[in-house]
Amino acid sequence: VDVSVSAGYLRELGSDNGLWGRVAVAGDVGPARLTLNALGEHVFAANRDGIDVLLTAGASASLLSYLRVGAEYVVQDLEGLWDPEEADGGVRHFIGPNAIVVLYPGVQLAAGPSFGLSAGSPSVLGRIAATYEF
Repeated sequence: VDVSVSAGYLRELGSDNGLWGRVAVAGDVGPARLTLNALGEHVFAANRDGIDVLLTAGASASLLSYLRVGAEYVVQDLEGLWDPEEADGGVRHFIGPNAIVVLYPGVQLAAGPSFGLSAGSPSVLGRIAATYEF
């Protein structure tokens, strides 16, 4: 089981500043990899949520030494469940397949579409991520 806790400073393109924190847990069960991430952020600006919360849960299976395929569930603006004045339009849910390619040990690319499951969610989104582990 791998556990990561991280935090940082953010500056948006509109010049607003903020702080973020993330907790990630991952583990392998045979060829399957299970992941759970929680991200919270606070932007110091008027008319913004006190905190934005995003959760992701995923599972993937190794097909080749350099290729994994799987699926991921994302819930965005989770704070809308308890905050009636949530500023971003409410909770949004997404699910979709993904593929992860290991380019070099510790370097990987992940990509795939996501499909909106809730009112107010875009019906289709795309995602690509690059990761470097050291």
